[in-house]
Amino acid sequence: MSFKKQFVMPIALALLCALTFTTTSALHAQEGPISGQVVDQNTGEGALLATLIYLNNNNETIGGTTTDMDGFFTIEPPTDAVRLRVTKVGYNDVVLNLPIEDGIRIEIEAQVEILDDLVVTALGFKKDQKSVGYAVQKVDAADFTSAKETNLINSLSGKLAGVNVVGSSNGVTASSNVTIRGQSSLTGNNQPLFVVNGLPITNGLNSPGDGLNGSTTIDFGNAASLINPYDIESISVLKGPAASALYGTRASDGVILITTKSGQAGAEGVSIDFTSDLVLSSVLRYPDYQNTFGGGAYGRRDYETGTQYFGTYDAFGESWGPRMDGRLVRQYDSNGQPAPFTPAPDNISNFFDTGVKNTNNIAINYRDQQNYFRMSATRLDQTGIVPNSDLTRNTFYLLGGTQYGENLSISGNMSYIDGGSDNVPNAGYDESSSIMYGWLWYPRNLPTSSLKDY
Repeated sequence: MSFKKQFVMPIALALLCALTFTTTSALHAQEGPISGQVVDQNTGEGALLATLIYLNNNNETIGGTTTDMDGFFTIEPPTDAVRLRVTKVGYNDVVLNLPIEDGIRIEIEAQVEILDDLVVTALGFKKDQKSVGYAVQKVDAADFTSAKETNLINSLSGKLAGVNVVGSSNGVTASSNVTIRGQSSLTGNNQPLFVVNGLPITNGLNSPGDGLNGSTTIDFGNAASLINPYDIESISVLKGPAASALYGTRASDGVILITTKSGQAGAEGVSIDFTSDLVLSSVLRYPDYQNTFGGGAYGRRDYETGTQYFGTYDAFGESWGPRMDGRLVRQYDSNGQPAPFTPAPDNISNFFDTGVKNTNNIAINYRDQQNYFRMSATRLDQTGIVPNSDLTRNTFYLLGGTQYGENLSISGNMSYIDGGSDNVPNAGYDESSSIMYGWLWYPRNLPTSSLKDY
């Protein structure tokens, strides 16, 4: 074998490897500073404070920088940097191989599409929330139907800034008071105007007095309590004078706009929704009653000799008598026989029941390219924590519409509500029939079971 044949090939291979190494090193080395811009792929606007990270062959971070307010940057990567990662909160990462061209434009894509929130203003018109010239907030159906309140208004409590909701505990028909941005009148009604699908509803209280001196009332609830939460799509709250101008002087305290479901949501065709809820309720807490002194007045019992003590009004129905020390005395429920004079500590808690509320709703929805409708029926059955107090309500609702071309649509809705109660407890401070008034004076030695038949 000749010298040329033995050594020419190794020398040629060595020169080729050296040339390859030199070329590769030149490709990876970034000579001098490089400028560019990071922009949003959808809007083309510069990405503020996007992060550019240098990565080596092991995918390790070896430095980086950030863009300015307009997304521009200038970089000078280290010699061992082989890739450039571009990151920004809310956007997908972009990874580029180094080197990159001077003046490069790097586009990053948002992870989610940001949509402008639509709110309903007057007469059902929908506008971008940020384009409305007055304060407005929106609550979606999922935010209040989960609360399962009999009175829908109670579900708004704590969900809207500047909106104060005060509920009551006056039984199954209890009303709620709503104020927006505080009280505007010391003597008049401060409640906002409710508007359901364009129909104004005054939310005043319906509580006629019927006590001995007119100080006690029956709370029959207010109009907004009849609104069925299962048929609601969204609630918009309009605040301020500009909002009230849409509906006149009745809306001087603000407007609560309620839009009902129409069947337009979801896929085309027919769909059926069925919901059944069961809610139990009980007394949250009781006053701290004393169990030392029993029925009577001035430290004496009301039945010393089987008759009313001295015939005075103060002698019965109160707990200003002697200590309940267990001695045998005749009492109201002892049939004239001596019985231990002892406390009945649970006599008030044993009076109240566990409240039960059962609601069933079924709805049929239909939608095609031109027409839509929703028909629903709701049945409410509720018994309160006060014995013999109840509430029943049937709600039927229908909404439908059709679209003619791009600029004309016709829709209509109808609802029918039928409900009632056999017994609603009184509220307030009156001895005629207010339940809580009676517990203030009720003898601590008398079990309520003795009076159950009455």
